[in-house]
Amino acid sequence: MSTPDHVAGTDRDAAIVEVRRLIAEHQLTESEIAGDNHIVPPADGLQRSALLVKVLSYVGGAFVFSGIAAFVALQWESMNSFSRVVISLGSGLALFVLGLLALNDRRFVQAATPLLLAAAALEPLGMLVALHEFGGGGDEQVAALVTAGTVGVQYLLAFAQFRRTTMLLVVVLFASAFWGLLLDLWDVDESLIALTSGLAWLLLGLQLHRKRHDAITPPLFFFGCWAFLFGLFDLVQGSFLELVFLAGAIGTSYLGVWARSRALNFASTIAILAYTAYFTGEYFADSIGWPIALIVIGLLMIGISAVAWRIDQRYIRQP
Repeated sequence: MSTPDHVAGTDRDAAIVEVRRLIAEHQLTESEIAGDNHIVPPADGLQRSALLVKVLSYVGGAFVFSGIAAFVALQWESMNSFSRVVISLGSGLALFVLGLLALNDRRFVQAATPLLLAAAALEPLGMLVALHEFGGGGDEQVAALVTAGTVGVQYLLAFAQFRRTTMLLVVVLFASAFWGLLLDLWDVDESLIALTSGLAWLLLGLQLHRKRHDAITPPLFFFGCWAFLFGLFDLVQGSFLELVFLAGAIGTSYLGVWARSRALNFASTIAILAYTAYFTGEYFADSIGWPIALIVIGLLMIGISAVAWRIDQRYIRQP
């Protein structure tokens, strides 16, 4: 049986591990930890000023980026091949390097995320431009496959070094694009591509759930649920296995409750409603009894869920 001293020691060890993680993540020095014991929190006016400066910086950066993009679009036809590659791929690589440099200087850490995201948008575009300008006119799908794989590996190596959530998000996007393009190149059915991609996103979301990089789990759960159920429905539509889709949607809803994910619950609920509308229009378009039956079934399920919750709270969760 655990003693209070043992429990306190366990909590203390966990707190020490968390403090060490925060120190490593924010690159705090000993002088900053030991010497700034009388830091005065900024006033509300200073906080609002800092927020205004940050907003103006982001908006200004967006205008600058838009102006450069518009200029390049207007001058694109008059550029030669080398200039097009430099302005697209060169800009992407430069932004990527600047993003990595910003991560090494805590004064510019906040600028790293927009720089890395901009690089993730420009680099594949630049690679496709380079393959188009200097390639031998091969298959465009292969060019896109090579581009997705190259950028994905680049950000995977960067993630292994810096452990930034933004990098992991880019890796997931390009890995998914690579997987989809590869299966399409092998003439795999689109429903299987959606099914496998969605299942992979769901599993990855469960792996990252409530951990350091859980910020990307909501889109993983939402789009993973939709892709998985879309592929499943496309496979069983019109066959005697069509109710398997409803079972899959209910399963993802249960998974959302277990993981406490609003995104997964929302996606699965919309899928159930969409299937109900499809089933009604397909088989009971002129039947007045079907809507009444749906209402009765829904009320029964609500009542059963209430009884199950009371049983769980009264008997199962009691020590």
